[in-house]
Amino acid sequence: MKLIRTMTKRPWLTLSMGAAIAAISLGCAVWSDGAQKSASKPVVQGLKMELASLPTAEKLSALQELDSVYADLVDAVSPAVVHVRASFGGGSGFIYTSDGWIITNDHVVGGEEEVTIVLADGREIEGKVYSAGDAQIDLAMVKIDGSGLETLELSDSDAVRVGQHAVAIGAPFGLENSVTVGHVSAKNREAQVQDRRMAGMGRVYSGMIQTDASINPGNSGGPLIDVSGKVIGVNSTIQSGTGTSVGIGFAIPANTVKIVADEIIETKKFDRGLLGFVPR
Repeated sequence: MKLIRTMTKRPWLTLSMGAAIAAISLGCAVWSDGAQKSASKPVVQGLKMELASLPTAEKLSALQELDSVYADLVDAVSPAVVHVRASFGGGSGFIYTSDGWIITNDHVVGGEEEVTIVLADGREIEGKVYSAGDAQIDLAMVKIDGSGLETLELSDSDAVRVGQHAVAIGAPFGLENSVTVGHVSAKNREAQVQDRRMAGMGRVYSGMIQTDASINPGNSGGPLIDVSGKVIGVNSTIQSGTGTSVGIGFAIPANTVKIVADEIIETKKFDRGLLGFVPR
């Protein structure tokens, strides 16, 4: 009753409260109408929003087949990939001939006479190092005693296409037979390879295959393969401000690898042809 009397005595208060109530009611009505309109419209004009659902049986079958292709590929090539242990570190490599010739990087084994090769089955075998001895080619070979060993075949790297899938296998940080999948990002790249024997300096190479398959320290010398299981390049270096993979790795093209490997196997050394000029 006291409130009624007060409001009667003070008509301006009655009007003010009425106006406030009306404003609140109007605001609620506007908000409700706007909310209904917003709820009835998709976030993006013209795009019908639908809830995600699990793959259909047909799509799931295709994904499972793709999974099987990659898993079978890795199963097939992994027995030929090795871990290389050297005095000043280590890296990776792969068996090129069934009698025990292994391809790796010169910056992994260069300066060593012998290194330890760890096969995929866990066997450790001492091997003799044969370096290309070329400042512009980061390749070397290791010979172990063996027969009937699993091998990898080199592809024609000139036929490699940017965008095709690529798989890197090696021992990053000593984690043997680690697999990463990516693509060929570019060809004919110039890259710098760090060399522990050059006091923190590096060697610059050209014609490299760039890939976004993750490559880290320890992957050096390991294979970069295509979906047919052939080696398209030898993983050699990365471009990174942290020293670990940021998705920019480089591999020596298989065609270059083949020339060097075949000559070392035949002659136990590699000699590059030089064309000299004498000023007159």
